[in-house]
Amino acid sequence: MSRKLALHRQDLHRRLRDGTAASHRQIEAHPWMRTLVVPGLTRSEYADILSAFLVWYCALESDLCPVSDVWLKEGAPVIWRYRSRLPALKQDLARLGHDPWKFPMPRMLVESDPSSVAGILYVIEGSTLGGRLIAGQVRAALGNGVPVSHFLFGDVADWPAFLALLELNAGALDADRAVFAACRTFEGLKQHLDNCMRSIASV
Repeated sequence: MSRKLALHRQDLHRRLRDGTAASHRQIEAHPWMRTLVVPGLTRSEYADILSAFLVWYCALESDLCPVSDVWLKEGAPVIWRYRSRLPALKQDLARLGHDPWKFPMPRMLVESDPSSVAGILYVIEGSTLGGRLIAGQVRAALGNGVPVSHFLFGDVADWPAFLALLELNAGALDADRAVFAACRTFEGLKQHLDNCMRSIASV
């Protein structure tokens, strides 16, 4: 492997991390995301937030799931594959006795080129890291019996496995397109959460 290719592989993760930092901070600072990790969270608020995530993932995955492997080289090791978040969200909402389809589904355009798909998946898979922290805060607020399957989704080995595949396939990916798609994913989620909050406030 050439030194240039080796540097490109290492650079893609760094470009994604640094290029999405501002968008990531905006999501972390969103009122609903803050509500999940501070004292005072109510069961109703928690259910509303899960409902918002459900319709967002439903819109995203309708386009993403069919192309989630398009960025992987043929013959890439099967150490990670995208798994739908919908079953865990539906399970949590069912246990909460909450209407899962409270909010309208957002309009979403998922670019299907390999670089864009890798950028979108970087955001989704990376969210599992903070999910475990959120699960702990939700349980602290609502009790250990509250359903948190969505925030405990996956295995701790999933993120390192995803990054290993990202490095393996980086030579064929356009870092600029990946970063653009990742930022747009963060921004699309923020806009969706804003819209859901406004719909509740207007009732």
